[in-house]
Amino acid sequence: MRFAVGLVPLLVGCVNFEDPFDVTLSADGVTLVDAEIERGDFVYQGIETDEFSVEGISRGGGSSANGAKKREAGNAYSAEVDGDTLQIRARSEYNNASVDFDVLGPEVMDVVVEASAGTVLLETVDGYHVVGADSFVGEGLIGSLDLLAATSADVEIYPYVDGVIEIEVTSGPATLALPVGGGYDIEVWGNPEYPISIAELGFYDTYFGEGYFSGQSGDGGVRVVVRVENGEFTLLEAF
Repeated sequence: MRFAVGLVPLLVGCVNFEDPFDVTLSADGVTLVDAEIERGDFVYQGIETDEFSVEGISRGGGSSANGAKKREAGNAYSAEVDGDTLQIRARSEYNNASVDFDVLGPEVMDVVVEASAGTVLLETVDGYHVVGADSFVGEGLIGSLDLLAATSADVEIYPYVDGVIEIEVTSGPATLALPVGGGYDIEVWGNPEYPISIAELGFYDTYFGEGYFSGQSGDGGVRVVVRVENGEFTLLEAF
């Protein structure tokens, strides 16, 4: 379904064509959001609701209005509920095109997202999350996280008692905020050329090596593994 469209001028000689869309879907019985976006950003914000509000923008850019429209028309996208899953898909035929999604939905929800050419933001959502993205931001997350990001990660998470947090960033910085008092078994594998900064979260045993940190606190029930290949890592206290 397509809605109002618009041409947006950018730099001299470049035009951006935008086609916004929106849909509302029932969240009854849905436990998983599964999103695959070839080019574009994805946002999921958990709120008190029994439905999904999906808004987005399909874009195309070019040196002329016709070129921008052609590239936008090469985008194919959908959002639909299939059983217990909200499926979101977007494909872009042209490099100078993208589709962004902004979803409001229930706070308790597992989220699986692949947006390797975009930014993923998860906010106030409780569940098991698997994310592949160019960059990632997690705010007020609860549960477990398996993350692969290319350029940056900024994560605030309140893990399950037996939760697992795995973060890998291939080229850029990573920040992880955890609450004080948790039972953590943490390993950080970094690049010796970049700093590793660790907040005091109640560790009773720590070890610093060249490009490496390990620490244990409480019963060590929460396993945390961080790999940052080419950037600094910062462990903070979550408030």
